[in-house]
Amino acid sequence: MTRHRTSSTLVLLFLAGLTLPALAQRDHREEGPRPDHPREERRQPERGHEQAAPRRTAPQAPRSSREMERSRPMPGPERQARPERPVRPEGRMEREEPRSARRPPSSREPSRPQTREARPSPRASETARAWQARDTWRRDAWPARSSWREHRAQHWERDHRTWAQRGGYGGYRIPEPQFVSRFGYGHPFLIGSRPVIYQGYPRFRCGGYWFLIVDPWPEFWVDDWYLTDEVYVDYYGDGYYLVNPRHPGIRVAITVFL
Repeated sequence: MTRHRTSSTLVLLFLAGLTLPALAQRDHREEGPRPDHPREERRQPERGHEQAAPRRTAPQAPRSSREMERSRPMPGPERQARPERPVRPEGRMEREEPRSARRPPSSREPSRPQTREARPSPRASETARAWQARDTWRRDAWPARSSWREHRAQHWERDHRTWAQRGGYGGYRIPEPQFVSRFGYGHPFLIGSRPVIYQGYPRFRCGGYWFLIVDPWPEFWVDDWYLTDEVYVDYYGDGYYLVNPRHPGIRVAITVFL
């Protein structure tokens, strides 16, 4: 009994060994050869399909001119063109004011010229000569002297007189155009020589006119100030004066002598 079972088992194993290889070879023939990279072959036709079928967009209607103007960006304040400032060339100096337009130093008192005639009339000259002949301007003033040294003051503040203290100026008045062009603080000059004594007072010439110094010259001026110091003739409301810029505030009374 045991032998019969053993022999039947062997027969079944032998048949199974023959049948299994035949079935495996059959299945291999039916399936056929498989590709090495099945996944890559599947992806390639998908990419090709995407390239072959591009995306189509619907045509847009032409935009009107108004819509184009509205769509344009408005320029902001920082984008607006700013006018360029003119560049000042280097080395260019400021234009200087003319000498006549400059303001006098604070130490000088501004002149206040009186309104004068453009042309002197014969009657004005006669009136000036008559005023000189009366000698009213010498009252209570510096007396006549015979030499230049004697006209130097001892105490100028006490010895000099203004034209208002003398009763006012009644001599000849220089016409306005001539005065502006020849006299004033803008026209300093050197007398250049010692004034000559005439009728008891020193006299000098400037701008075509003779001037008589009717006040003593200050004792604190140098002896030869007529050679070293520039002076100028000015009118201060009540008459003519000789001014030395080195000594501001000092006015020596003078008169136009005809």
